[in-house]
Parts: sequence; structure tokens; C-alpha cells
Amino acid sequence: MIDGETYEVEEMYPSFDAIANLRNKEGARRLIHYAIEAEKIHVNLYWEAKKKVKEEKDMEIEEIYICPVCSRKVV
Repeated sequence: MIDGETYEVEEMYPSFDAIANLRNKEGARRLIHYAIEAEKIHVNLYWEAKKKVKEEKDMEIEEIYICPVCSRKVV
């Protein structure tokens, strides 16, 4: 699963962004940016979960909100 998330961050969405850039689709570029930022959070959550499994501990769940303006994680 983590390979899929890293693929999205490192290859898939950057490719989509390059195409949107070539076609001057600023709205698409903005959405792609938001998607990449969300996928970065997913990657970090997977790594944290994997670490907790190795430690035989539970992961603490927190609420995550992505700001629609800046696409930053707000806790």
C-alpha cells in the first residue's frame, strides 16, 4: 500500500501536473497540488503505522483537516 502512495506523490500526480501546466489548466494544477499534499500525509501515516506495528503498539488517531486554501494539514 505504501508503494502506491509514494508512487502517487513522486510520479503520478507530478505527471498530471506537468500536463496541466502544458495546457495552462490552473484549476487542475491547484487540485493536483491539493491531492499531492493529501497523499504526502497518507505516506506519513503509513510509515507511522508500520513503526507502531513493529513496536506492537497502537497508533493514536487524530483528526486531520486539509486547508482548502493552502492545502496544509491542520490538527
